[in-house]
Amino acid sequence: MSRPEIALVEIELTVQRRGTVRALIDLGNGLVKWRESNRWNRDFTRSLHEHEIRTFLETVAECGVWNWRPWYPDRDRCESPLHWQMNWQLSLYALDPEPVLFIQGRDAWPPEFPLFCDAVSRILRQPFRVQE
Repeated sequence: MSRPEIALVEIELTVQRRGTVRALIDLGNGLVKWRESNRWNRDFTRSLHEHEIRTFLETVAECGVWNWRPWYPDRDRCESPLHWQMNWQLSLYALDPEPVLFIQGRDAWPPEFPLFCDAVSRILRQPFRVQE
């Protein structure tokens, strides 16, 4: 089975009592949108260069995103602790309105997640994290 071509990447980080950051990377149209819940005056939309898109897609492949589990930590949601520090979710879209891949976690992530976040930071040209 071949994997669909990624057209859109949506990733969000929420840190308890600190805020939420969200990046929407529209690879098909060459745009990136950034939103911060606690510093709304820093929200932006900008265009992407062709080489940025290629490099990003290479990193997505290198991270093995298609092999990530759908939930981190690997346990049922009802077993997850009520108190958590960081919640994250990643959605990959092809041409359909529904994601072809949806992954989320609370206080746990795959080993390649920091590399993936570095790739998002390069696309954004700023750190992909919730600021103090």
